[in-house]
Amino acid sequence: MNPYRRKAPTDPTSDNTNRQYYVAIAIPPLTFYEDGRDGILCKWLEEQGFSPEKTISDYLTHSSSTDTTRYSPLYIAAHKNATHIIIILIHELNADIDAIGYGAVSALYVAANHGCYDAVRLLCRYGTSTATQNFTLKSPLQIAACNGHHKVVSFLCTSATRRNRRNALYYACEGGHVDTVHALLEFGGINVNARTWMGGRSALHICVYHGHLQL
Repeated sequence: MNPYRRKAPTDPTSDNTNRQYYVAIAIPPLTFYEDGRDGILCKWLEEQGFSPEKTISDYLTHSSSTDTTRYSPLYIAAHKNATHIIIILIHELNADIDAIGYGAVSALYVAANHGCYDAVRLLCRYGTSTATQNFTLKSPLQIAACNGHHKVVSFLCTSATRRNRRNALYYACEGGHVDTVHALLEFGGINVNARTWMGGRSALHICVYHGHLQL
């Protein structure tokens, strides 16, 4: 039996719980993730007025792809590195992989921001855009570099432009993330003497300014 299919009452408000039928992807919200009590998801469901009887299909139907004030199922799955849910949402339910959601960011940006390597790799495999997608003007690669997620940085470098990688180096130097700086330099193609557009500072200047002498 499909593990993502389960029995649900024909009428959630009815006391007749013996009459059941199979519904596709009918995963109750409180068991959406392995721990069964995900705080972010529960908060989002409460704000949206969804009930535990709703299916993921219902969530997608009621979530606008351009609503920047709400969490989307794909946004939450990317944040939690829940790759099995990402597969369901994209492969089976045709979720918009590049939709801009809460905070005006994409699912890839969310995954990169939190260092969710598996989610990043999966989203890229499905063809998501790695370009700058939010009002902060940072790309997924750059936000990963800001937070020192060197595994994510190493992966995203393969599809990043030289300018994108160079700016990521500036952010990694600013945060003092040694492993991330190494990952960017090992990939190659970055002029370490290049100056920033504003301030005219090189990567070395940034390291010294922020006191990261180990770099």
